[in-house]
Amino acid sequence: MTTTGTHPDPIAAAAYVPSRTGSTHQQLAFQRIHNRAVEAFHAGQHDAARLDLKAPDAHAHTVDTILAAVGPAYAAAAINQAAATLVTQLDENTYLALGGIAATLDLAVVEDLDGANGGAATGASDATDVRHERR
Repeated sequence: MTTTGTHPDPIAAAAYVPSRTGSTHQQLAFQRIHNRAVEAFHAGQHDAARLDLKAPDAHAHTVDTILAAVGPAYAAAAINQAAATLVTQLDENTYLALGGIAATLDLAVVEDLDGANGGAATGASDATDVRHERR
């Protein structure tokens, strides 16, 4: 991670953001989160129908379900990115604590972004295949 003066380079920091068009690691994290969002969308709609919710309550319930499914992943990505960006400015305990928080929030996404799960172009192993992930 490069810095501009005392501030992290925002372009370099973008490498840690899940993205459909970024690096293979970003794409893998994005696909994992996207799959969760799609599953949560359908679950939220199903729950809203089962609960006999009417619009706008049904829509709100569905959005709440999606946010609950993907929120921790984006928080984990942000914390992981902050730790990587500030690695030279943090003491070891703080760096490890941030990594632990990110991993607790969403280990799979952190591993995707850090390259531990392969990449979207090469595919993930059966253990981390985002098409079959269950949370």
